[in-house]
Amino acid sequence: MIVTTRRAGFTTLGQVLELDVLDLASAVTLLRAGVPHLDDETGRLIAQELGRLPLALEQAAAYLDRTAMPASEYFGLLRRRAADLFGRGTVSGREETVTTLWDITLERISSEDPAAVVLLELCAYLAPEPIPLDLFTGHPELLPEPLAAAAADELAFGEAVATLVDYSLAKRSPAGLQLHRLVQGVVRARLVGLHLGPRSPGPLVAAGGYSKPPGGARLGAVLSLLCADAPGTITRAPQDWPRWAVLLPSVLTAVSHFDSLPASPKEAAARGHAAWLLDRAATYLQVHARLAEARPLSERAVAISEAVYPAGARPLAERAEAIKRRGQTGG
Repeated sequence: MIVTTRRAGFTTLGQVLELDVLDLASAVTLLRAGVPHLDDETGRLIAQELGRLPLALEQAAAYLDRTAMPASEYFGLLRRRAADLFGRGTVSGREETVTTLWDITLERISSEDPAAVVLLELCAYLAPEPIPLDLFTGHPELLPEPLAAAAADELAFGEAVATLVDYSLAKRSPAGLQLHRLVQGVVRARLVGLHLGPRSPGPLVAAGGYSKPPGGARLGAVLSLLCADAPGTITRAPQDWPRWAVLLPSVLTAVSHFDSLPASPKEAAARGHAAWLLDRAATYLQVHARLAEARPLSERAVAISEAVYPAGARPLAERAEAIKRRGQTGG
């Protein structure tokens, strides 16, 4: 007898085989089952964009089949409006989509473990790579409630993490907690109130009728958290480089969502955090001779600082110019 489930905790009943996402070749093959004339290159691009998740691939194939949209056009739409597509393209014989499948799960854990939901929402703005758990437990005072209280208690925080793992919303490894990019996309879409499908009510409502704040508040908390954790000294401080190597993907991911923050005075602190993170990330990349990657980050830090703190932007501008000169001279 074979039993399939998305839940954890069945090892005492028998052998458990954990299934990961498909390899790239198998992902393209699955897409081609619904789109026979799909070319290899476009198939690979779509598969990679969907994180090689089987349901997402089936959903994409069903959407392409129903709309007869050219695959290259669909890929462009996926890059621009992925959240809108997650709720479209029902597979024949099945009612669920990527959105509805996770909507059911999110609604359930919102009443079971509100702290786990807040943790999930914060992780939605971080990298789809392992996120170190001490990023949260090291700074509980910066976390929104009820996660703040949970992060200050080793057992309660472990339970919040276990809830996400139990419902297959995240994976835990020695390196930290990892979310699939599509889970992150669905969670972010809910936070900004996008209607993704018939079951999508917008932001989650946890036990007691507590409405979750908009995505801007969660992103602001993430930026504050990263600022508190990331070492400020980078040049001539190799002891701090390993931490930056771990945090850099999440820093770049968080600031990539920065444009979603509303342009209002109350967001000045978040914008200041974003500018600082961009400047420090640029410095880290510069120290490691990755000048082509450092330059746009440094220039963006200057632009944000000039908008928020005009008088304090000069040091950042000078660093940006120094990176530019080094890149031009190859030094």
